[in-house]
Amino acid sequence: MVKRDLRSREQILRGPLWDKLRAHPSAADLSIGAIRVTDQFLEFCDGRGIRDLSAEHVLAFDPCKSPSRVARLLTALRALYGLEHPATHVVERVRQAKCRAHRASKRSSSSKTNNFVQASCSVSRLELPAYWLQTLERLAAGQKVRGRSAALSSVRNMQNYARQLVFTARESGTPEDFNLQSLQAYHAALEERGLRSSSIEIQFRFLGRLAFFVGADADICRKISAATAYHRSKRLLARKKKEDQFRRLPDIGEIFMLADCLKSEGSRASHATVRNTKLVDAAALTFLSLVPLRNKDTVLLWGKHISLVAQPEGEWVYRIDTRLSKTLVNFNGFLHPILNSFLEAVLLQGRHEAFLPRLRAEAIRRQAPVFPKSTGEPRNAQSLSRRWAVHFGMGSHIARTHLHTVLGQMGPEGVEAALSLCAQRSFQTRKEYQAEAYYDALIRQSQVSLASTLPREMVRAHLHASLDRELT
Repeated sequence: MVKRDLRSREQILRGPLWDKLRAHPSAADLSIGAIRVTDQFLEFCDGRGIRDLSAEHVLAFDPCKSPSRVARLLTALRALYGLEHPATHVVERVRQAKCRAHRASKRSSSSKTNNFVQASCSVSRLELPAYWLQTLERLAAGQKVRGRSAALSSVRNMQNYARQLVFTARESGTPEDFNLQSLQAYHAALEERGLRSSSIEIQFRFLGRLAFFVGADADICRKISAATAYHRSKRLLARKKKEDQFRRLPDIGEIFMLADCLKSEGSRASHATVRNTKLVDAAALTFLSLVPLRNKDTVLLWGKHISLVAQPEGEWVYRIDTRLSKTLVNFNGFLHPILNSFLEAVLLQGRHEAFLPRLRAEAIRRQAPVFPKSTGEPRNAQSLSRRWAVHFGMGSHIARTHLHTVLGQMGPEGVEAALSLCAQRSFQTRKEYQAEAYYDALIRQSQVSLASTLPREMVRAHLHASLDRELT
């Protein structure tokens, strides 16, 4: 049985472990419970010669599942050593982990889980009507059907959407063929799934092609064409809405100014979640302004997608190497150094810059997320876009429009740079980028072009004079 610590504040503060802390103003303000647990912690570290504190050390000091003792210790360390001290951050991470585990243990075993897996909404290929399959096989073999041929990718799309149409027909009890009832049920199912008009337009366009090839009734083909045209008009209206949103978007200088404020506020915040949210928001706003990746491509990891590469000029040190979800091509290049401080602030989480090399090396070693949750876990693919919406009322997709507009005004070279950053490359364009060195340079130059639109004093605040000369 552990003996209770009944020493007074004065008795504890007279101990040798408090020689450097005894005169600290906070030592007189902390509760006696916080003073006692801090003294026990100092004695624990001193007895084991611990100089570089880790989470394992804290757990060895307090193996109890309850987070209360570690919470008292954290309060004292914040008051005595400050928010930037590495020991404060280590204890904070342990407290967060204990709180999560404690909450999980209190949940009812009968609570629902998120293990629900969405059921498939299509049948297998072999369950398609026989004459549809025969037609698709002929087209896939390069043969003409009814005087026309189709690309292999088009055949695959026709087959995929036909499988979904048959699935919906079975679910709704309508005939498994091209008829008004099954098409109406399919249209309703797509809208119920929340698909955008652009997606529905694509699906009905390919179903219309298949209906032509299999010789469906002419009236049915006209109805499919009408549905395609209807959703095309809705898509164009949505495009106009996007243009209206773009007109309300602040220019890139204002975005960086907001990000600077968020970074400053986040670095000073005492609450871990608030601090991380502000720092990640600042990094997301600036990163996606210069490198407007699609949502699926924003789940980036240190050491896997973002790496540190020593450069002679000293500033272009972070490199992105990823594979784009839309074109399935490699996206490689150095990140503009104006992004450095924002990415590094997420790593530091309010700590002094002297700790950056160690924190960065550790993040690269364990492939930590570049834009983490406050728990250190990766965010989902939509998270950064939602953070944009919090600040601007629209997702980060609008940054792609902004980039096309700014660089497009710079002529053909600007358009080419925009295409490289947004991965909007056709097959013909892709052949022009087979030289990786040229593509890397283009990614770099397009970021310089965007950064050159920022106020010069803002650039100076983030970069050395050498880069300032590069932008002139």
